[in-house]
Amino acid sequence: MQNNRNIQIALQRIEEVRNQKLLFLDLSRLSLENIPCSISDLTFLIDVDISYNNFNSIPIEIIRLENLLYLNASNNNISFIDFEFGSTYALRELDISDNFLNMIPDSLSFLNKEALIHYANNPFLKGLPIEIEYQSFEYIKYYLELINNRNEVHRLYETKLIFVGSGEVGKTTLMKVLKNENFFVEIGIEPTTHGINIDSFTYDVFFSNQPPHYNSFKDIQDVYLKDNGDYESENEDYIYEENIDKNFNYNENDYYSINEILGEYDEDTIAELMVLPDLSYFFPESVIEKTVKINLWDFGGQEIYYATHQFFLTKKSIYLFVWEPRKDNNDDDFDYWLKTIQLLSADSPVIVVMNKADIRYKNIDKANYIKKFKNISAFISVSCLTKEGITDLQNEIKKTIRSLKHIGDKIPKSWIRVREKIKEIKSDYINYNIFSDVCRQNKLITDKKEIDLFIEYLHDIGDIINFKEDSILRNLVIINPQWATKAVYSLIDTIEVQKNNGVFNFFELEKFWDSKLYPSDKHIELLQLMEKFDICFKLIGAKDIYVIPELLKTEISNMSLVNEIESNAVLKFQIYYTFMPHGIVTKLICRLFNLIHKESYWKNGVIFQHEISKGLVISDRQKKTITITISGKQSVNLLAIIRNELKNIHSDFNMSETKDFIEKIPCNCNICEGSSEPYYFRYDVLKNFISKDKNIIDCHISAQSIDIIKLISGYTLIKPTKKLIYEILSAASQLQGQNQIIHNNEDARNSFISGRLSYRGIVSKDQSNWGSSASGKSQGRLDIKVEDGEGKIISIIEGVNLKSLDTQNIDNHISKLIKNYDPSGLSEKYICVYYDGNNFDEFSKKYFNHIVYHSLLNFNSTTNESKNMLENTEILIYKSLYERTSREICLYHILINLG
Repeated sequence: MQNNRNIQIALQRIEEVRNQKLLFLDLSRLSLENIPCSISDLTFLIDVDISYNNFNSIPIEIIRLENLLYLNASNNNISFIDFEFGSTYALRELDISDNFLNMIPDSLSFLNKEALIHYANNPFLKGLPIEIEYQSFEYIKYYLELINNRNEVHRLYETKLIFVGSGEVGKTTLMKVLKNENFFVEIGIEPTTHGINIDSFTYDVFFSNQPPHYNSFKDIQDVYLKDNGDYESENEDYIYEENIDKNFNYNENDYYSINEILGEYDEDTIAELMVLPDLSYFFPESVIEKTVKINLWDFGGQEIYYATHQFFLTKKSIYLFVWEPRKDNNDDDFDYWLKTIQLLSADSPVIVVMNKADIRYKNIDKANYIKKFKNISAFISVSCLTKEGITDLQNEIKKTIRSLKHIGDKIPKSWIRVREKIKEIKSDYINYNIFSDVCRQNKLITDKKEIDLFIEYLHDIGDIINFKEDSILRNLVIINPQWATKAVYSLIDTIEVQKNNGVFNFFELEKFWDSKLYPSDKHIELLQLMEKFDICFKLIGAKDIYVIPELLKTEISNMSLVNEIESNAVLKFQIYYTFMPHGIVTKLICRLFNLIHKESYWKNGVIFQHEISKGLVISDRQKKTITITISGKQSVNLLAIIRNELKNIHSDFNMSETKDFIEKIPCNCNICEGSSEPYYFRYDVLKNFISKDKNIIDCHISAQSIDIIKLISGYTLIKPTKKLIYEILSAASQLQGQNQIIHNNEDARNSFISGRLSYRGIVSKDQSNWGSSASGKSQGRLDIKVEDGEGKIISIIEGVNLKSLDTQNIDNHISKLIKNYDPSGLSEKYICVYYDGNNFDEFSKKYFNHIVYHSLLNFNSTTNESKNMLENTEILIYKSLYERTSREICLYHILINLG
């Protein structure tokens, strides 16, 4: 029931918005059942919050607000939504999570297709596989339609059992013993795991005898009864309320098959049993046995693998953290592995296993670890040699399986059949067309939209690897993930690559990888996979050179430049971690490789350059800090670029500010400024002060009062503006790496450049009809145009294939670019020269001389910018300036050696 006081508060807020023409209306947490007055005149509203009320639908008064962009209707009693057919809605974001929607409202289809809809914790999501539940709204809607329209669905009983821990603690041996209790252990014989071992086996597990495990009488054959007397209830008012405890260790010897007594029942009783949705009324302690497939993943324990392991630690898994008591660093191991699992696997359950208990036993503070890590389900001691504790561990695994929410996920039965057919293929990989053909066999999956949904599902559960949004990888379907993981880890383990500090040449891969397993035509795609996982990057301007940052030297390179940046620091920023995962800086190097200053990078640090600013990033694992130092006049933008990328990396690790890391900025008082050890303020504390209208804070070293607004200027996180040329150089470098598989015609190369720009979030459109032809008589075709988020053109790119210095062709392309295609005078534009000849050095010199001395275009100036932006010389950059309508305009010539 609505509270009169809350209604008055709502009326006051509405009136305040009306009088002040405010854009945001907050009616949250007022227990409202309806809008207490007309708001039809508030058409200027763009943001409304009605969360945490008692609405059973979204009020029509709000639905009709024509300029509304954001609506939070979460945490209500909403069971239906009535957007009106034929109406136009401006909504960009709608939150309907935590409501009572039993089905997806059809009227949501009347919204703009680009609208972001939040829908978590609604009844229609119940029983969905977690991989589906976290997909887009349209994805879920389509999947539900598939399930509801299919006569046959399948319950999936499958999970991962992931073994983690330091090296030489016996993970691989334990995996083999769990799979086969009779496995004979030979001490010292088991080889060290390099990378990841993958295997599988099955367990028969007892579950509570109710949906989703018991669905109909056809499941009766798998039902077991407890041997403690008559199960037929005499109490007609008996209500089954989860009598079977998921965490109870069933003693399988106490149960017998229902088949033994079914024959004793008369036909009427059997008929009654057949229509029951579960058997809890007749048999309140009965269980149902299901065969669960357990996919085993054994992770190598050497530290060199830690950063790459993170890509394969998944949700919907059980973790066995294996340790052995002879190690001196048990506390460090516990904290590292348990925190890593907690962050990357959404608190998946962990069984802590002390191995080699026959050699030594060690007490640990179990209560403290359970307090810190709520996802620990048990501590077990085992010996693979004597088999001590193995049965206890098996029972604990079964008990944990019963607690997993995804066990019994409902998926179309046709998907299971196709999945089995895929697994029968005697190959490590296939292309997308073959995958589609397998789907369409016997008309199992015929619709392309469903095929794409299915392939994405298999990728999410770890059955296959496929990245359909990547232009290089979309056609590769890896049906044996271990094939890909072994390629990655074997390259990391290659002694020559390690001795060369992670640097290798593309053509060396034929020597490093087994040609039977990894034919040369797959090398490009495997490298692209490694780049996607932030394991390596390609040096810009070097045709075939790649770097694995995890193998870099730990010593700082270019110490003189480090000192120069620190002594001329304009901004300094520090991140302190409560737990610091491996690989944050190496991932940053891989993601911002196109900004690296020449070859100034090492395992724990890097120097970036953007325009005339330089940024030094140093990681200190002992102090658990990353320190960013920026010098130069445009330091704010470079700091924003680095912080935004770190923000994305933290998100990948599921890390949150204040809980997992704290951002700090140095004090600017006259004692701290210029000091090597200034006092650092917590950034979140400074923001909190400002939100409370407190603009002064005291330095803890000098006790001086500090102006917070002045202090944080330059640190406010903004959307960075990384210059387009860096992204084009990155795309050009990737074109060099992929040149063997891309047609050497101009259109294919332009399309590749445009595609890589789009992949990195830039609105890039190739082969667009825009501008006039060379003659000026008809509409011509511009190779690539780049737009901002609102469709405004911000730059244009022209591509040209050359094998020699064709001056007329060069002048024609440049003339079209700066005259015909750009009547308004864009501030920057680009010509990409794809060189297919044999002498790039000679060609580039002749090209430069032509545009400086002989071209009819008469540029004001042309300079060689290559050394300022690139260390290597297989890509060169020339910058020409010219005037149009009294403005100076820049044309970049990017010469790319593809010969």
